Amino acid sequence: MPKITSKKKMRRDPLHVDLKSDGQVKTKGRSKYTERDEKRMAKEGSEGYVDPKTSRRLMDIAREQQEEIAEEDASDREDSTSEKYGEFPEDDNGDNVSDGSDEYDEEEEEEVYEYEEEELVGDDAAVFEKFMPAAPRERQNLADIIMAKIKERESTKMDAG
Repeated sequence: MPKITSKKKMRRDPLHVDLKSDGQVKTKGRSKYTERDEKRMAKEGSEGYVDPKTSRRLMDIAREQQEEIAEEDASDREDSTSEKYGEFPEDDNGDNVSDGSDEYDEEEEEEVYEYEEEELVGDDAAVFEKFMPAAPRERQNLADIIMAKIKERESTKMDAG
């Protein structure tokens, strides 16, 4: 009997190559205004570059503007330092102005809180005692609790056995 030969599977191209070959995916972006832009560029006669002479003039103007701004900042700083270290203007409402006395009004500082002490009766006292014990409890972590439970079980087994 002759050996049956299996057909080799055709290897496929990667997805992006397959899609480009179909022509269903556009490789260029939207080209709605390309013709109009091309006409405008041809009309202007340039590709968006500025000639060196114009570029030099623009840079000179920019430099002059930067120098003017720096001079204005320097003069503003000089004016502000004379104001800073001169006499301090008084506050409009006079809150921060000291009248020479360092004493404070005790009436303003002293606030009286009045409260009544009530005795807890019956169920209220029991709930209070449950959540607020008189003596603080000893802190325990989880390991301490587990070991206590194990020892308790062992002691019950020894008593029973």
